[in-house]
Amino acid sequence: MVRNARHRLRFSIPFFARVPEPHVNGSRRSGPDRAVLLEGFSRLARTFREVRKYKQLLVFLVAFWVYSDGIGTIIRMATAYGDEIGIGITDMMLALVITQFIAVPFTFAFSRHAGRFGAKRSILLTLIVYAGVTVSAFFMKTALHFYVLAFIVGTVQGGAGALSRSLYGAMVPKSRSAEFFGFFSLSAKFAGIVGPLIFGLVSQFTGQSRFSILTVIVFFIAGAIVLTRVDVDEGIRVAREADRDAESGELATISPRIPA
Repeated sequence: MVRNARHRLRFSIPFFARVPEPHVNGSRRSGPDRAVLLEGFSRLARTFREVRKYKQLLVFLVAFWVYSDGIGTIIRMATAYGDEIGIGITDMMLALVITQFIAVPFTFAFSRHAGRFGAKRSILLTLIVYAGVTVSAFFMKTALHFYVLAFIVGTVQGGAGALSRSLYGAMVPKSRSAEFFGFFSLSAKFAGIVGPLIFGLVSQFTGQSRFSILTVIVFFIAGAIVLTRVDVDEGIRVAREADRDAESGELATISPRIPA
């Protein structure tokens, strides 16, 4: 190991000696510009104000934030829960690899299902499966149970994410898709904070994670209830109207004035 480290260091010397470190505002160690950070948060706030103008899109975002918190909690806390009930690290790692492999074909399967029944119904189906996984995990005792649940999670994990982005994109004005999808991606990173926090608090108070896992089902139920209130057709109609208005405004701007 020491010899390999020496080899890596030897081959790194030309890089460190000849490649200059980029300067930022005249300083090599200057932190991020405060003005840039403020501008970033300002744009995020402006985008959120714009999103609020699209009611169905906003309702869907709320549903997405809620059920994504549940999904994120399962992903983040699976190994901790498995370790507490005595599942070996090798079994857990293999189960997680299986989840990733299973997710690929079932993502395509859910895409076909959504083409027939609609993205909203397909997402609801994934949330029902996730809720069932949560209840089943409460009774999990062996590595075989962990493998089975990992397989089931793999069947819906890719579909839930892909269909959520697809449904969101259908209700986003095409003229503002970059801005709105940037907001969607950033907000998705914050989903999965409340769930693990509640999971940890319940574990702390009860002394075990078995009861904590049941709290995750609340996110799937609440997310599904909010999602049922999304009028997808209305959201698509409003988005298309916004695109037509934007297109009309651009044409009015670039069209030459015809003298009377």
